Amino acid sequence: MDNLDNTILAFALKDKKHTMELINSVDSRYFEHNKWLFVYIKDHFNNPKFKEIPSKEVIKEKLIQDKYEQTEITKLMQEYSNVETLSSTLNSSNFTWDLNKFKTRYNIRANKECADNIIKILSGSEEEENKKDKINKIIKDTTANIDSIYRKQTLNEGSLAESALER
Repeated sequence: MDNLDNTILAFALKDKKHTMELINSVDSRYFEHNKWLFVYIKDHFNNPKFKEIPSKEVIKEKLIQDKYEQTEITKLMQEYSNVETLSSTLNSSNFTWDLNKFKTRYNIRANKECADNIIKILSGSEEEENKKDKINKIIKDTTANIDSIYRKQTLNEGSLAESALER
C-alpha cells in the first residue's frame, strides 16, 4: 500500500482544515490506492447537511448502503483503520510538505501517461495527419491537467480574454 496516499488521507481524517484544503486542491485521480476513501470523505464533507469529517461508523454505513459485500466491507474498514491509526501519529505542520509531494507524484504520473499515449500513437499505422491531431490533443489535455495541479501558481494577471487566448 502506498504510504503517501495513506498519509494524505490520514491528514484528511485528522483535521477539518486539512480536509477542506485537500478536497479543494486534489481529486480522486491523484490517488493510487484508497480512492474510495477519498471519495467517501469528500462526498460526506461536501454534503451541506454534514460539513464534517465522516466517522468510521458513517463510512461503514455508506459502504453497506452502496451494497458492498461483507468481505469487501471488512477489507475496506481495515484500510480505514490503518489510515485512522496513522492520523494520530502525524504532525500537522507536515501537511503542506506531504501535499506537495502528493501533487508532484501525480504530475509525474500524468506526464508518463502522456508519453505512453504518444508512443502508442506514433507506433500505430494511422495517417500522419491523424497522429498529429491525436498527439496535440493529448499534449493539450495533459497541459491543462498539470496546470490544474498547481492552479494557485498558474493564475496569470490580465483580462479574461487574454487568459482565454493563452488556453
